[in-house]
Amino acid sequence: GFKHCNRTTCNMCNFSPNNVTSITCSKTNEKFDFQSIMDCTSTNVIYCITCNKDSGPCSNFKPQYIGETSRMVSRRFNEHFSSIKPDSSKAVGKHFSENGHKAKDLSIIPIERILSKDPWIRIAREKHFIKKFDASLNVKLN
Repeated sequence: GFKHCNRTTCNMCNFSPNNVTSITCSKTNEKFDFQSIMDCTSTNVIYCITCNKDSGPCSNFKPQYIGETSRMVSRRFNEHFSSIKPDSSKAVGKHFSENGHKAKDLSIIPIERILSKDPWIRIAREKHFIKKFDASLNVKLN
């Protein structure tokens, strides 16, 4: 499962649920149980960002984004968080800076730790989860 790291410098703890053992795909309602023990300092992970805005179009659908990182997931979260601005060229940043969204609408959670150091395995698992989740926020922006 996933639990907070509780480091005083960790911003991710404020934007993720604590002590969870699964995640649900917002499009299919399929539940995915975590097979790894992870926290905000975990490396070599696949993660999911969910929009939890409780009004407007996102309230019915809860768009999700799937990503991967070899680094600490909290460091990757900080990059996503920093991209939240109106002129963002990043999909996550653009979504969370439009249509009345606030930073508090964002939730992140690592969903799988990859044991292999081969980056192609991590990338393949990311693609697998993008397809499984039909992740609507995984779009290329110009």
